Amino acid sequence: MRIQIFFYLILCGLLCNVQSNAQDFYTMDRIQEIKIYFNQPDWRKLLIEAADSPAESFTLANKISINGIVFDSVGAKFKGFSSFSPTNKKNPWHIELDHVKDQDYQGYKDIKLGNGFDDPTFLREALSYDLIGKYTDVPKSNFAKVWVNDTLMGFYSNTEAITKSFCKKHFYSSENNVFIKCTPPGEIGENISSLNYLGSDSSKYFKSYEMKSKSGWGQLIHLCDTLNNFPGEIEKILDVDRTLWMLAFNILFVNLDSYTGAFTQNYYLWRDENRQFIPIIWDLNLSFGAFGNTGYTRGPGFPGAELDSNSLARLDPYTHEANPTKPLISILLSNPRYRKMYRAHLMTMYREVFKSENYITRALEIQKIIDPFIKEDVHPFYTYDQFKQNLYFGLTHPGFDVGVPVGIISLMKQRIAYLDTLTDLKWPVPEISAVSAISAALQDTVWIKTSVSGLSGNGVFLGYRNKTSDFFTRIMMFDDGKHHDGNANDGLFAYGLKMSTPVIQYYIWAENNNAGVFSPARAEHEYYEVAAQPIAGDIVINELMASNTMTVKDPKGQYDDWIELYNKSNTSVDISGWFISDNPDKTNKWTFPKDTRIPGQGYLILWADEDSSQNTSTSFHTNFKLSASGETLILSKPDLTISDQVSFGIQKTDFSDARVPNGTGPFIISAPTFNMNNNQITSSKDIIAQYPVHIYPNPVSSHTFHILTSNDRSSRISVRNTLGQIIYQDYILKEKQINTNNWSSGVYIISLLNTSFKIVVP
Repeated sequence: MRIQIFFYLILCGLLCNVQSNAQDFYTMDRIQEIKIYFNQPDWRKLLIEAADSPAESFTLANKISINGIVFDSVGAKFKGFSSFSPTNKKNPWHIELDHVKDQDYQGYKDIKLGNGFDDPTFLREALSYDLIGKYTDVPKSNFAKVWVNDTLMGFYSNTEAITKSFCKKHFYSSENNVFIKCTPPGEIGENISSLNYLGSDSSKYFKSYEMKSKSGWGQLIHLCDTLNNFPGEIEKILDVDRTLWMLAFNILFVNLDSYTGAFTQNYYLWRDENRQFIPIIWDLNLSFGAFGNTGYTRGPGFPGAELDSNSLARLDPYTHEANPTKPLISILLSNPRYRKMYRAHLMTMYREVFKSENYITRALEIQKIIDPFIKEDVHPFYTYDQFKQNLYFGLTHPGFDVGVPVGIISLMKQRIAYLDTLTDLKWPVPEISAVSAISAALQDTVWIKTSVSGLSGNGVFLGYRNKTSDFFTRIMMFDDGKHHDGNANDGLFAYGLKMSTPVIQYYIWAENNNAGVFSPARAEHEYYEVAAQPIAGDIVINELMASNTMTVKDPKGQYDDWIELYNKSNTSVDISGWFISDNPDKTNKWTFPKDTRIPGQGYLILWADEDSSQNTSTSFHTNFKLSASGETLILSKPDLTISDQVSFGIQKTDFSDARVPNGTGPFIISAPTFNMNNNQITSSKDIIAQYPVHIYPNPVSSHTFHILTSNDRSSRISVRNTLGQIIYQDYILKEKQINTNNWSSGVYIISLLNTSFKIVVP
């Protein structure tokens, strides 16, 4: 018995080590360790020469170690404009893991490391990405220690590169789409990535944009032509909502090394499957006023006067609205509705980030993480005292184009005080409440409703789409008493949509003469969802395991994710041509092969291993894996009607989610009952001692859900809606049943034991 325990402890240690190494490369609370090895003794000279050449080519590194994982034949080069110097002991890096061979670290192939130049706080980049990521899709950022040939180079910021893979992941697109870096490859100040129309000759755009795809100049010219000459058509080819989030962020966070500043740069454009260009924010190391030049005083592309801290704090939210050299600002803000949407986005960030002082809380959290590494940095640009002080106060510093790096907190407190005085930001907005959607069966009509007050005329719109990769369509809602909206002009608005897909995503926009408001406030980045009512069928998803390391092997001897289907009827059912998917946008992701049958009261196992090449007549392997962090499974018939649909949350390794009673009950965390009846599982309480929190059923069934916890003390529980409003608070000891009868359909966040959980109310 002692020997068994000894080996069990060793196994647990190995598993813990694997899980530690598997932490995301950009998790904020872990400092990454990157070691670069060159065979060339003059590696530094080679990198400096390459950085000074127009080609900026890579130098071959013999190998690189990332948190102990070794890759050979890697490309490396120094990057940056103002942050690079041949005399710097610590230059920024661009590392290309797939420079010679196809290799990646956790799916990442490009690594971008910043040296902290011009930012005494060392916070601006990571903090900015962390805060803006709640409102639009941006890279992740954290920190790393870097060695070269086992000599410590120093402490760096580590920011996810914007690559084709990044865009494919975030924007549901092919990697072959048009991709443009909007930072001029030519001389800085002489060329700007402004999206001004320069005519139909593509060569006129070469010095202002860097084409990252094989083609795309024609599409870029069409974008510039439409924006400047046919702005009424702009939504067809530009994601206006993401553009407004970017512009609001730049001006609110005083991020002037951007489109909004002197050099009109530092963003990317990606053309998605809808033929819309999506702007992506990039290079935030000089946000919070570390670069203080709008360029407005001297015209396109040329720096004007360097702004002092008082001028930065009082930067007008509508800076450049009359500047024809910045059409993204001047043309979009001349549209009354876009102007109100821009204001709504700005005010959402203003309230959530700055008035709440969340930026201070987050800055102090990150500062605490990096503090010991700043202390021991071997090649700092600033002293440790300056690192501590600049979060609060400005410093005297003779740096490039910077003068005095302002203090983040002192700047933003002044900025908040200034914005509080502006009449335009005080206009009352409509009030949106009671957003709801009653689920309907596929092909039936789902009625989406809301109550709105504070309107001047009918200014309530529904934004909706049928899948995440689509763009939102906006349409006016009804308050005429004829569309399930109560009485005419009673403030209750409704609109009916055909439930043509398993899920519809939507938001509400309401406006009066002066201002507007979204619900949820972070739309279109966040949205409500309504799921189709599944058509009750005999074939159900009965059990699943999304993290299988030692429970059961597939016929090839591999520990793969698995899904168990069950036939509730007494007769055999042919499911040839049926579909199963983990993507509500593509319910026909994997097709059951010909002659697939499940006997009455019988089971069928699917191995979710993303390896359909292993399929045989008796072993079924899907083209997707399950996510241990939770997702939705959809089982559909050949006509795409849903036979069963299951949403599950975070999974515990080597435990399953299983229906109890077998085939009909809600899902509970359980010891696995692979390919057999689940009724031997008597209660979630049998498992909860090993699983701190269990919430079921999810989605909610019959207007109730249960929470089980192994905590021996009474714990506070709170539930928030997507607006961040607390709708339920109580205390729980071991177990609680919560009634959702008065809750609107949508996603809710449960906070319990310092952890957040999502639950869906249909």
